[in-house]
Amino acid sequence: MSKIPKNKLNPKLKNDAASKVAAELQRISSREAADKFLDTFFTDGEKDHILRRIGAMILLSNGKKYRDIKEELQISSNTLSYVRDIMLGRGYGRNPERHKVRAARPAVPKKSRRLFPKYYKGAKSII
Repeated sequence: MSKIPKNKLNPKLKNDAASKVAAELQRISSREAADKFLDTFFTDGEKDHILRRIGAMILLSNGKKYRDIKEELQISSNTLSYVRDIMLGRGYGRNPERHKVRAARPAVPKKSRRLFPKYYKGAKSII
């Protein structure tokens, strides 16, 4: 997928764009119209990602195992987990249990290290 800029989109522009997309989605009434919509707004790679996620939803709802879905669709465990979150109504990547915070480790003091050893332990002379 393409790189997403770190800057946030202007909220007014984002709202206007979402309205336009919603209006376009409402116009889709056939497979040809859906293909035209996808071709207009997404690259081939982005369409492939979307279709793999939808395929994962179909296979999950049919009761297939994670391992089988991963092999069949060539997607990661994280993507599959995110798809499951969407199906459970949590949205993409909104599982609060996914990233548990580990207990803080006690600070370990750094060992002081000499830049050079005191002496060379090898041969005393090369002659």
